[in-house]
Amino acid sequence: MEETDIIINTIESCCEPNNDYLFNFILTLLASGIAFWTALYFDRRAKKREQKKETKIQKEENKKEDEKKEKELKDRLHYLTTLIISIEKTVNQQSEKCSEYIQSIEKRPYEINHLSIIASNDIQRVLALDAQSTFFAYRYFFQNRLNWLQEYSKFNTEVDYIEGTLGEIKRLYFSNKDVVTVNLLDYKRIVETIRGYLSKTLMAFNAGTPSYTFLSQMIIKYDELLPSNFKDYDDQFLNSLKKQIETDFFREQFAERILEMINRAKGRLHDIEVECIDTTEQFRIIINELKSSLVILKETRERVENNVH
Repeated sequence: MEETDIIINTIESCCEPNNDYLFNFILTLLASGIAFWTALYFDRRAKKREQKKETKIQKEENKKEDEKKEKELKDRLHYLTTLIISIEKTVNQQSEKCSEYIQSIEKRPYEINHLSIIASNDIQRVLALDAQSTFFAYRYFFQNRLNWLQEYSKFNTEVDYIEGTLGEIKRLYFSNKDVVTVNLLDYKRIVETIRGYLSKTLMAFNAGTPSYTFLSQMIIKYDELLPSNFKDYDDQFLNSLKKQIETDFFREQFAERILEMINRAKGRLHDIEVECIDTTEQFRIIINELKSSLVILKETRERVENNVH
């Protein structure tokens, strides 16, 4: 018997009345299978739609989170540029005051010259920023630059230098002020001592003698200079006194004592001159170095302003 005949006979036998229960069972089984696979199919479709929905929501949340983080990084760098602008202004103002201070010292070295100190806490604010967060913010926006790490490191170095230099400006100013003050007071004390010694020595000579006349003239010249600056005493009183003693009165007993005091007084002025020369030179160096630091700060600020919007 051929295979086709066997299949037909089997189906016919299943369809016979006494085989209805088997036919119903097969239909029920087929229906259940179809229902199962249908339910499975729609369930999988529903899960896929849910997964897509969840993925979309997650992507949106991730995007929002990324945008939030990027905004925080931008805000950090924008705040940094605001502080840099303030620091640039402070440094420029302080450099200008230092230049004026140099001019004052050169014009009036034997006076107490004053330097205006520009107050600002923005350098400390930059240094107080969370270093790691600021570093990550800079790296996020500039990591594609070839030398971004060197640029950022250079910026931090210059900020540290500016902070130290502004402190050094104060130290140099107060140091100069102390040195000049001490020497001027000592100079004044010595000159006053010379005036007293002249009056005391005058009493040892008779009126009309050359020594009496000379000492009297020196006392009058001293008194005529009151009040006057220290340089006038040196030019018009001490120099004249020294010259006449060395020329005409070097044999007198008072000569050695007066010349010794004159040299001490001049030594105080010399110390002031040396201190002022040293101070002005150091201030000139500082001004030039601050200019170089400002270039780095400006480059960093403009880089952020032009690339982080």
